[in-house]
Amino acid sequence: MFRPQIAPGQHSRQTIPGQVVNANRRESRRRCADPRGARLDVRHILRPTLPHPDLSPILDPGARNGFHLELARDRDGKPVDVLEIAGHIDDRSARRVEDLLWELIPEASHLREEVGTFADPTDRQAKSYPLALTQLLIAYHMVKAALGVHAV
Repeated sequence: MFRPQIAPGQHSRQTIPGQVVNANRRESRRRCADPRGARLDVRHILRPTLPHPDLSPILDPGARNGFHLELARDRDGKPVDVLEIAGHIDDRSARRVEDLLWELIPEASHLREEVGTFADPTDRQAKSYPLALTQLLIAYHMVKAALGVHAV
């Protein structure tokens, strides 16, 4: 189980080669945010140095389902994909993305029960879809790297 070490309102940023992950509460949603931290918005910057999963089967252009992918420029001006997972992503959309990612990394299926769970401030177990999807995207990259799959 993941135990966050981030104070409420603080931003988290972790960098791994080819992927940058940011998690925070949007200012406009802080008043109604889940005090347990389950509803943080997550932004992934997916650089072309890693092979990324094909998310096209679950992307609905223009849909407001809490899952959005767009092309942007990194700090150095190079093109990157920006994947945003809203803290308010609905269960159905989150499960569709989860199921797709699990299909792409069956080697990690033994982790399915724990993905997305964390201890809330009262030390109770909680589930966060943005956390689960973030963990799965990172796991996807780790599994593919271990299998020798590299960006072209």
